[in-house]
Amino acid sequence: KLDSRSSRAQEQARAARIAAGETFSYETRALTKGGGEIDVEVAVASLYDEHSRAVGKIGMAHDVSARKQAEQELDAARQAAEAANKAKGGFSPA
Repeated sequence: KLDSRSSRAQEQARAARIAAGETFSYETRALTKGGGEIDVEVAVASLYDEHSRAVGKIGMAHDVSARKQAEQELDAARQAAEAANKAKGGFSPA
């Protein structure tokens, strides 16, 4: 189940993009069957028949939790390194 915390405006904007025939993706949170939350990337597109008429929509959600966790860890390491460099720059040799 996709995140119900998306605003009504976000959902309407996505629906308008689909209606316009756009293919796009976005990230959100989803609930697993066990009740846990995961980060997902959702790709959506319109489906067309042989006469190029829109006949439906297709969507695919991909678990990106591991990537998001790695990005957060990398960002934390970068911030720690910047703080260490800043602190090191504050000391002068005696």
